[in-house]
Amino acid sequence: AAPRRNLVGLGGKEVDLQIWNLDAPQEPVFKAKNVRSDNLEMRVPVWISDLTFLSSSTAAICSKYGHIRKYNFSGNQRRPVSDLTWEEKGDKLTCTAICRVDENQVIVGTSTGQLGLWDFRKNAGYRGLIRKYRGCVGAIRDISYENGYFGVVGLDRFLRVF
Repeated sequence: AAPRRNLVGLGGKEVDLQIWNLDAPQEPVFKAKNVRSDNLEMRVPVWISDLTFLSSSTAAICSKYGHIRKYNFSGNQRRPVSDLTWEEKGDKLTCTAICRVDENQVIVGTSTGQLGLWDFRKNAGYRGLIRKYRGCVGAIRDISYENGYFGVVGLDRFLRVF
């Protein structure tokens, strides 16, 4: 199910996900709430770098702090329904691009050229990571998926098709 054409999503540094209906722009349709504080009771920072609509009622975001989150904006829950983190050797990676594969899977690219297929379902892959793709050198700027293939462009000025 494709998203409705009159919806737009936004977010950024210290601005959590908001979904707006352009037909009625007085207030957002959905305004996300940050996840609960971490184990030290410290606030989790927000910096959304990209978002994609998964269906007419769900959206996924990736952040500069390595978070990959899925939101359901049709219900009353304002916190993410699924929250994944991309960590390598104890460090969180800066996620720069996200693309929808299906309602439960996304492809995410990082500032170091890493590319991974993530699944939001419980017990899928290793902490949600299904597969990594090799070959990208620079930061990934955009990802596009169509008919089982996806293209990736980055700061190394190459288009890669997987």
